[in-house]
Amino acid sequence: ILKRISDSYGFYSYSYEYDSLGQMSKNTFSREKNIGNSKANFKLGKKYVIFSETYKYEKSDTLAVKIIMNNNQRPYQKNTYKYDELGYLKEEKTQLLINNKIHITVYDYNEKGGLKKIQSFKQQSKNPYKTIKYQYDEWGNISYIDEYKDEVQVVHKEILYDQSTLIMKTVLSQDLVSNLITIIKFKPKFYN
Repeated sequence: ILKRISDSYGFYSYSYEYDSLGQMSKNTFSREKNIGNSKANFKLGKKYVIFSETYKYEKSDTLAVKIIMNNNQRPYQKNTYKYDELGYLKEEKTQLLINNKIHITVYDYNEKGGLKKIQSFKQQSKNPYKTIKYQYDEWGNISYIDEYKDEVQVVHKEILYDQSTLIMKTVLSQDLVSNLITIIKFKPKFYN
């Protein structure tokens, strides 16, 4: 799969390769020279690879490990995913192998399997630096999202649904630090 984008300096691309299980095996970022006569008529002239990463995977019933290799085929990052016996992701650990920096994300679910809380931790800290909590209505739709930074609430979001169709119609978001309120309204055309 190739994703090509243009900017003020020309074109760049992300090229993705996948293994037989559908897992990404290689990601290449390149600058590209267009020899076509316009942006719409792109013809590849030269391609300059800026970086390339390859991925190796190990998997068991409750554990998946992804090793990320740099341009020189040396490992620099290890991502570990822990699942419970029902298949829910419980913990994601990202470790930079050279400086041993660690980032851990912990997931908690409600009784129906909906995401209840995401907590992010740096290094071996016992207190999360970021937490996101979700509340649901009786139909299983997300009704509230609260975001915390260093255990202090910083954002409150309310999601409103059309009661006749249960389709999302409005997202109200309040930044509790600046008191800025954002209202996003949706109007699905297929129900008109």
